[in-house]
Amino acid sequence: MANKKFQSKNNYFLSMQKETYEIAARLQIARIARGYRSRLSFVKQFNFKLGTYNSHEIGRHKIGANYISQYCIALNISITWLLLGRGNPIDYSPRKELEKGIEKHFEWLTYLSKTGKLLFS
Repeated sequence: MANKKFQSKNNYFLSMQKETYEIAARLQIARIARGYRSRLSFVKQFNFKLGTYNSHEIGRHKIGANYISQYCIALNISITWLLLGRGNPIDYSPRKELEKGIEKHFEWLTYLSKTGKLLFS
């Protein structure tokens, strides 16, 4: 029984480690695709700490949410692509995503106001 628990924990650890390496690889791909040939040129441009960025890009440490959002903004890539590998990192435009979101919310508010379901009018 104890051996099964160990195997389960070990499998979980290996899975998390694999995920960290995959994110690190996508981070490197995005950096290079955006024209930053070296890690140093990238961190200097955006004032990141070189040691921290290096540990993230080589997969030594898991990337925290605050760094993920900063890297995505700096590289102009989607968080979904960085974390899950879905979509194309280069075709992403935060402005377009924001405009789509605003448009959807405006449509929803218009619908609610027309149906009389808007709480504040």
